[in-house]
Amino acid sequence: MPAALTAHAHAIGHRPVSMALRRHPSPVTASAIDPRASGTATYHPRSPGSAHDRSGHARSPPGSARAADWRDAHTWDPARDSDLVVQAELAPAAWIRPLLAEGSDEVRAIVPQGFDAYARIFFPFAGDDIVVDGESDQQLITWTEMARRHGRVAHALMEPETILAGPAGDDENQTCIGSLSGEQFAALLPILTRHTSSAGSWFLLWDGFGNLNERAFQRAPTVSFPLRDFYLLHGPHSGYADFPDEPNYWWPEDRAWCVCTDTDFDWAYLAGPAACIDEVISVTRLDAYATKPDNPAQSGMDVINDPDGTVPGLVPGAKCQRPARSRSMQ
Repeated sequence: MPAALTAHAHAIGHRPVSMALRRHPSPVTASAIDPRASGTATYHPRSPGSAHDRSGHARSPPGSARAADWRDAHTWDPARDSDLVVQAELAPAAWIRPLLAEGSDEVRAIVPQGFDAYARIFFPFAGDDIVVDGESDQQLITWTEMARRHGRVAHALMEPETILAGPAGDDENQTCIGSLSGEQFAALLPILTRHTSSAGSWFLLWDGFGNLNERAFQRAPTVSFPLRDFYLLHGPHSGYADFPDEPNYWWPEDRAWCVCTDTDFDWAYLAGPAACIDEVISVTRLDAYATKPDNPAQSGMDVINDPDGTVPGLVPGAKCQRPARSRSMQ
C-alpha cells in the first residue's frame, strides 16, 4: 500500500493491522434502508470469536491445559474450519503484481489494471443497538445514508472525514465495522458467481493476522508485495465468508473479476466486466459507486465535499472494528 494510503488509513483511526478476529457466519434476517431504496435480506454476519483477545491472538487456556494444544484448537485452520486449501504453488497469483501501479496514490496501486470497469464498495458504519425479533442486533449505516444525514454528497471519492463533518464543520463520532457486512456479502456473491465461468476462486490473505493456525501455515510460502506478504488459498467462491478476516484479493479461476481491499481500508474495490459492475452498483445494500484506476486513493481526494481542504484530517473517535454480532443495515 502506498505511503499516502497508509497515512490516510491511520489518520482516521483505523484498527491496528494486528487486530484479527474470527468471524462466525450465522443466518439472520435484517433490513437495509438507504435513501436510494429499501429492502430485506437474509445474510451471514461475521462476528469475533470469544477465543481471541483484542489483538487477534488466541488467549491462553486456563489451568493446566497445554498452551500449544489450546492455541492449535482455537486458531484458524482452513483445512479444519473451511473448504479452503492453503497453496504451496504461487503461480496462480503471479498475474496481479505486474498490473499494479506500485508507488502511486491511485486506485491502480491496489487494483489490477486492464479490466473493463471498476467500483468502490463501502463497508458500513455501526449504528445504534436495536432488538430484532427479540434478539440483540445493531444497525449498519451506509456511507450514502451517512452523507445524507450530514448534508454531504455521496460519491466514489468520499472519505469518512468529509461525510462525518456536517456543513457547519461539526464532527460525529462513528465506528466503521471494517469489513463487508454479511448482508453485503449475501448480495455480492450471486452477482460475482453469475459473471464467471469458474467454480472456484483464489484468495490472498495477509500473513500478519494473529489468529492463523501455526501448524496449518508454517510451511506455506507467501506472495510478496511491496508492503505485505500473503498466503494463497483456493476454494469455492463462498469460501470468502470462512476467512478470519477479509482476504486482500479474491478472484475466480478465469480472472473475470477481482475484489481488492487492504487491512486498513473501510472499503473494497471491484474490477470486472462492465455488466458485473453495473449490477453491483444497482444493488442498494452494496453501497457501491463506479470508479476508475486513475482515480486518487489518498487523503484529500474528496474535493466535492471539501474543495478547500478545510475538514480536519482526523475525526475524533472514528475507528474500525470487526462486527460483534448480527447487524441491520440502514
